[in-house]
Amino acid sequence: ANTVVRVTASDPVQLTGVEFEVDGTPLPTDTSAPYEATLLVDALTDGDHVVAATAVNRFGQRTRVQRLVRV
Repeated sequence: ANTVVRVTASDPVQLTGVEFEVDGTPLPTDTSAPYEATLLVDALTDGDHVVAATAVNRFGQRTRVQRLVRV
C-alpha cells in the first residue's frame, strides 16, 4: 500500500522545494506546491519510522519537520 505525505510550506524569499525522507533515506524532492511524496508502506518493516520534510529556499536556508509514524 502507498500513502501520500503532504506538507504545506512557504517562504517570503521563494521555496525551491521540499526534500522528503524516511528513516534518513531520501525520497524524491518536490519542487512545486502542493508538496508531497509517496511513501511505500509495504517496503517498511513493522514498527516506528521517522518521516521528515525539509523546506529549502533559494538561498539554501532549510527548515525541517519530522514526525514519528508506526507501521
